[in-house]
Amino acid sequence: MRLTEKLGALFIRALVWSLAGVIYGGLYAGLAAYFLGDLPSGWPVLTLATTVAGAVTSAFFGSMRVALMGSMLGVLVAIGSLIASGMAEDPLPMLGLTFALGLVSGAFFPKGEMLETRPLGQTVSGLLAGLCAGPLLALATAWLGLEYASVTAAAISVALVGVFYMFFSHFILKRCSAWLTIHLSAPIVAGVVGTSVAAIMWLMVNTAGGGGGHTVEELEAILATIPGGALGGALGGALGGAMLELLGFERREYRV
Repeated sequence: MRLTEKLGALFIRALVWSLAGVIYGGLYAGLAAYFLGDLPSGWPVLTLATTVAGAVTSAFFGSMRVALMGSMLGVLVAIGSLIASGMAEDPLPMLGLTFALGLVSGAFFPKGEMLETRPLGQTVSGLLAGLCAGPLLALATAWLGLEYASVTAAAISVALVGVFYMFFSHFILKRCSAWLTIHLSAPIVAGVVGTSVAAIMWLMVNTAGGGGGHTVEELEAILATIPGGALGGALGGALGGAMLELLGFERREYRV
């Protein structure tokens, strides 16, 4: 491969992974900052944040159309709930409705596209990657003395989740049941992503209204961590993507 082609491939790989890192880093930082006030400090907070962020980001990375559909459903149902009832204290009916609508809407996606992109396998790979990365990130932040929602912590988190994602997806995507992928992949992913978005919106509105044990000032502080997390995610993703290209890891090795 000529130098110009190699540099082009390096740039594209870094760009793709940096965009995924922006989504992941923003989600991770916001969730870590939010749950820091509700859970014991250390690996529980980080594992929850990395697991949710890893699953949602992998859903976008695997099938953007399915994830966007789920996100729009989550936003619309949350806004409708807010208008109709002022965002009730019990979010379960709203989340159940969002998941049900995701199941229905996901059934209309083309089966061939689902078999090629395998969004459910991608999402499960990201979830397992975040679950494994959380405890290691807790060790790294404790050793380096980093704040959980800092730019550096987000960059390290993206790198860890990326490594585990490559490992899990290499095996999971090749072993996904064709029937499960064709018939249930898009509905489940749309429902899960939509429910996650609706839950995040409920948490934000509930917090702004004085519920959930957080004040408005604390909510503003949580939101202020998101840009730094997105920046750290972009930097970590770009570096990770560039390293993949330099080391010769082809996309076909970890994604069907």
